[in-house]
Amino acid sequence: MVDISPKQPPIEKILFIQDDNVKYSGVQIENIRIRNNNNLVNNDYIDVHVSDEVKLESIKSFQSTISKSENGLTQMTQKGASTTLIKKRLSALYIGIAMLENAWYQKPHHVNQEDIADARVTLAGLFPSIENAYAKSRSGSPQRTLLERRIKALELAVQAIDDLSKNN
Repeated sequence: MVDISPKQPPIEKILFIQDDNVKYSGVQIENIRIRNNNNLVNNDYIDVHVSDEVKLESIKSFQSTISKSENGLTQMTQKGASTTLIKKRLSALYIGIAMLENAWYQKPHHVNQEDIADARVTLAGLFPSIENAYAKSRSGSPQRTLLERRIKALELAVQAIDDLSKNN
């Protein structure tokens, strides 16, 4: 692969990973930066370079998902259905948004490490079903945009939890 816009000073290695789920539509999309080492300078760079727009979309995505889950919990409770799973997911969503607000806005949280670790497992466990729905959604549809933002928000929350765990 040849870099058509070489940097000064030169960057030794840039890793591009193909994503078959993303199709070029003539519009630039935000880069997705993934940590590939434990270099704290790189990690800080990645953290700082989450745009304000992505931060806002991620927070809104969590708020929307929480609201829908709260409504679902109410309906399930009224019907006498089992609510164990939705309560667990709702708790993980509350923790996920708290971790993002802590990482980006230094908002304090009062969540213990065990609950944070449980939330990480639960949030990561949501990816397969969301990615499956994404694969079935129509390109350019509002549903696909919602799912893209939800995936990004969850990725960032899991990343924030991982960062917090490394620093504690």
